[in-house]
Amino acid sequence: VAVAAVLSCHWVPGAAGDNAAWRAPTPGCDSFDSRASCCQRHWRPVRMGAQVSVSLSASDPSPTGAGHPFDTTISLIPEESRAMNQSEGVCCGFGNFTSLVGSNTGNPAVLNTVWQTTRPDQVTEDSVPTDYCAAFRAQYSGGNDACTKYVCYKLCVPPRLFFGTQFMPSPAWSQNAATCGVGKGPGGSDVACLVQDASALPDGTIVTYLQVSETPVTDPAAPFPLGVRVGEAYTFTVNIVCPDSTGDIQILSVEDPGVPLGLEAGPTTRSCAGASVSACRTVTFTPRKGLAGTMHEARFVARNTPAGGICAPIDSEVLVVKLPVARPSVAFSLPPAGDRRKEVAIGAVYEEEFVCAGDNYDGEVRFLNMSFGGVTRPGSEGMGGAELLEVARTVSTLGSTHRVKFRMTATPEDSGRERTWCFSCGDTGDVVGERGMRCLTLFTRLCEYAVVGGDTLNTLSRRHHVDTNWLRMWNSNPAIPTPDHSLDEDRLVVFADGENDMLQRFNSVRVGAIYSVKQGDTLITIAARFQTTVKRLMSVNPMVAESPDGVIMPGLDMCVLACTNKMESKVSLFGAGGTK
Repeated sequence: VAVAAVLSCHWVPGAAGDNAAWRAPTPGCDSFDSRASCCQRHWRPVRMGAQVSVSLSASDPSPTGAGHPFDTTISLIPEESRAMNQSEGVCCGFGNFTSLVGSNTGNPAVLNTVWQTTRPDQVTEDSVPTDYCAAFRAQYSGGNDACTKYVCYKLCVPPRLFFGTQFMPSPAWSQNAATCGVGKGPGGSDVACLVQDASALPDGTIVTYLQVSETPVTDPAAPFPLGVRVGEAYTFTVNIVCPDSTGDIQILSVEDPGVPLGLEAGPTTRSCAGASVSACRTVTFTPRKGLAGTMHEARFVARNTPAGGICAPIDSEVLVVKLPVARPSVAFSLPPAGDRRKEVAIGAVYEEEFVCAGDNYDGEVRFLNMSFGGVTRPGSEGMGGAELLEVARTVSTLGSTHRVKFRMTATPEDSGRERTWCFSCGDTGDVVGERGMRCLTLFTRLCEYAVVGGDTLNTLSRRHHVDTNWLRMWNSNPAIPTPDHSLDEDRLVVFADGENDMLQRFNSVRVGAIYSVKQGDTLITIAARFQTTVKRLMSVNPMVAESPDGVIMPGLDMCVLACTNKMESKVSLFGAGGTK
């Protein structure tokens, strides 16, 4: 950029023997009081890296005669040309300016000179001079000097983004790197850094991605697999280099597109890590619920307002920080997909493990609801006698896995009916939401009781008060060798061919027969047919006891304990029609 300091000048001739006088296009000669105006210091702004051309002119203002006008010479005064607000070092003093030294003689004399200021990328010092003045002399006949002309420029220094060793396509994770901060992840402390996009935009905009060291690549095809996690705070730093130590530096958010939700930035400060950093601003991004798997963007620009009011505020290139939020991966690894239905005997303890694995997030198994008797109740109303036991939480840098155990003991009240419990696999912070569901249905079989250690037919009949005649129970379980056999012990079952002999253990036993209700049946007729009582029928068939007026529908299966009215009967346990 060339800035020509060419200004108009009006000169009023003086008396014989006047000193040499500056004239147009010398900077500052812009009033009729030319001598006073031209002798002042005149400041001009110049952006760092720009080329500036300056033209000066002087002449002998004396009236013609006695050899006047003489040729006038314009020359640089080296000892008075220097940086004004800092001693000149290896950078950015007059040694970096070209074509300033020289002279010109004539009437009038005209000297054209060029300043080539140092480019920002050539600066190696933390601070450089910003005020420069070049002194020029105009004289004729070896004397008769005009006033010393000072042409001064204020170097307007733009700030630059600084990334240190982390400004590269591939990060080398380090908590001490210039653009890295510490984020708290499920596995401990992650490192969050700004990583530059290798492709540069034509307008000079710099694009970076906020990447996290411990976030796994869950989807290699995704454009941002290493994103931050919802609900967790990650910090990075925008660093600025500006060798103008006198300027006011601010790191600003660009209004369009504005600041994403969950992003907060501290104030700009000069108290930054690293001797090369002039100013910095710490930014914290905490993605909110609902942002998982999305990309956000924040834009920053640094602005230097040089001291003195000569330079206008100067902006750096735009920094684009892309903020990917990690995709959620929370799913059940156990039990397998699909709803599960199991049958159990009364008194049986059923257990099932549920495992919710979190990738990028902390998995958590949650009880949602229970359905029983056609009514679904929310988890807040309890599990209907079941319980969910914590087994383990396995934590890694990639997330955590939650393992729990469901436990339910079937009761006589559940006989002939089923309960369904539903669970979800979500995350501990409830930021991702429920990502899966598993439902477990348990049906408690009629007329069947679970066996515990040491049980025999005698002990079962006494414990459950189902039938004082253990012989009838034995008839219902023909595989049991003797009524006093310990049912939970292994026994050898011998087959006729001798090839399929096997060990058998009795986990449950039948205590009665199953009868399918026929059209016209009532509790009274069924009780009479099997020589039992209505009270006994209702005690082992809770679904009948809870129905209005004890109404039974055709096709309903009922448990029948025959011959329990303490009366002799010739009706065999399996002899009645409709039993199975």
